Amino acid sequence: MSMFKKYFSAVKRVDDLEAEVADLRDRLSVAQAKLANEALRTLERKVQGHSGKGSNGPLYPINPEVYEAWVIESQEGHFSFRRLINGRINESYRPMDQDEATLAATAIIHGFQPPRRLYRLDKPTG
Repeated sequence: MSMFKKYFSAVKRVDDLEAEVADLRDRLSVAQAKLANEALRTLERKVQGHSGKGSNGPLYPINPEVYEAWVIESQEGHFSFRRLINGRINESYRPMDQDEATLAATAIIHGFQPPRRLYRLDKPTG
């Protein structure tokens, strides 16, 4: 086999491998999209069907007449949280340092109440 034939044969093989890799990537993308869609549908079913203690409806009921807002005030390195419903203070939380405020804000964003108090571990874990 001449040098040119070997070279073109190798180039063709590389092109074939690149096409095969592109096809596998496409199939992987489709599979990942299907898994993501299924996970989203499962999560939506859980959210819609969830009823907490004393709750009469889904986890996130939609009521256009109720406007809820959280106010975060910062004073001298301490942060205070207040929950407003229709413009009135519904609940307020004690001032906390930045670390606690970060946890409180994360809890609010994820649909939970901020923790009232954080306790340090009295003994090491493990």
